[in-house]
Amino acid sequence: KKSENYLTDKSDFRGQDGPMKTAISPTEDEIFNAFRSSGEALGYAYRGDYNGSEQEGVARMQFTTAEGRRQSTAVAFLHPALKR
Repeated sequence: KKSENYLTDKSDFRGQDGPMKTAISPTEDEIFNAFRSSGEALGYAYRGDYNGSEQEGVARMQFTTAEGRRQSTAVAFLHPALKR
């Protein structure tokens, strides 16, 4: 939680002040909609955040990205440490 900067919304389960930017994919498309419908038809609930209070269910993917680029642990933690 301390290492994360969750950009999607405020959450008691997610950090907001860390160096690793994390967000849920904003993209919804036909493939995801079919996946979600299939999961729900099998009895799985839609979860807005699978790292929140409930993990079991169907949810969109989460990514560690910043300004449209993948943010690795090296970019989030090591590069800033090397500048100190």
